[in-house]
Amino acid sequence: MDKSWISSNRLSNAYDEGVNAFLEFAQSNNPKLDVIPCPCVNCINLCHHSIGNVCYHLFAHGFDENYKIWSFHGEKQPKSDSRCPNNSIPLDAIYTKDMLHDAFKYVDEELDSLKSLLEECDKPPYVGSKYNSLSGLLKFQHLKGQFGWSDASFDALLSVLKDILPSNNIIPSSIYESKKLLKGEHDFMPQPSSGEDIYDYLVGFETTWGKKIKSKKVGSKKIKSKKGVSKKETPKKEKSKKKKESIDERSKFWHKKSILFELEYWKKLPVRHQLDLMYIQKNVTDSLYWTALDLPHKTKDGLKARQDLEALGIKTELRPQPKGDRHWIPPAKYTLNSAEKHLFYDTLSNIKVPHGYCSNFKNLVSDDVSKMNGLKSNDCHVLMQQFLHFAIKGVLDVKVRRTILSL
Repeated sequence: MDKSWISSNRLSNAYDEGVNAFLEFAQSNNPKLDVIPCPCVNCINLCHHSIGNVCYHLFAHGFDENYKIWSFHGEKQPKSDSRCPNNSIPLDAIYTKDMLHDAFKYVDEELDSLKSLLEECDKPPYVGSKYNSLSGLLKFQHLKGQFGWSDASFDALLSVLKDILPSNNIIPSSIYESKKLLKGEHDFMPQPSSGEDIYDYLVGFETTWGKKIKSKKVGSKKIKSKKGVSKKETPKKEKSKKKKESIDERSKFWHKKSILFELEYWKKLPVRHQLDLMYIQKNVTDSLYWTALDLPHKTKDGLKARQDLEALGIKTELRPQPKGDRHWIPPAKYTLNSAEKHLFYDTLSNIKVPHGYCSNFKNLVSDDVSKMNGLKSNDCHVLMQQFLHFAIKGVLDVKVRRTILSL
């Protein structure tokens, strides 16, 4: 088959006819396949595309001139060169070609990753080695499976080899790193964006809801906006062009900017998107309830909190006072005494609500009227939003009530 057209001008008739002949040859050898390896200079048979896309690549990027024998498309290689059918692939990397082909079959868009792995394939594990990094590692994996080495023994072998061989060797030091290399998961794999990256990307991004409606005067060449400012009508073509140019590219990927980014620490959180409002509200309710009723081992106003006040030099009246081996913690304005606790629980116990609205607080109060058991998320929500407003009305200081109700 004549292949001289490969080096011809891509605009010539010879190149056009050659591409068509190549595609017909590839289809005839693989009639059942929807995609075939693309031999353009960028894909070099590592990426699979449809016939139409392969044709486009060959005209856009050119045919790989080192691909002399079309072995990936059904052509039989000569017997004298059966081990390495293509000059574009180094002899010591022939065994890694199929591995790269399988690993990146479905990541055709990440061509940089493919090229990086091919460069890795050309590097020897140390100066003077007849193997490259990947083929040498495959040799080790073959021995590991042949003799039944455990992962621990293989780790020990790699560690010893890394110490014995010259200091500039690039042999993986563990089986974990070797598997990453064999799977194509090297350092060039994309990393998720950090919170600070997202924050910087969304600077100036405005969240808009719904469609902006503009009223147009009948029989007039002016358009009146919502604010009542009249503007001259722009020709349709020019207007559509300006509209396309003014579209924020970020809106393709982002629909809104979370208001939580206004918190200074939000962009530094490793996980920002998994927030359960009911769960957070339950935590706040529990902490507030435990502290106000001074429940042992649960209150947030314990000995360490009072010692922090002492270290800061504030609230001298709340500093813990040593009493032998223990400390006495003075009561604060936001803690309830026994009589106030009974009044608080009595108020909640006498509340009447429709069936299924929330739990019956009377059943949650303990026998000794010291605490409530079994508060659910919905109970905490109802308590914070409605019942707490009048349950603390006669038992807490006015300033404390205002602070709690502002939550």
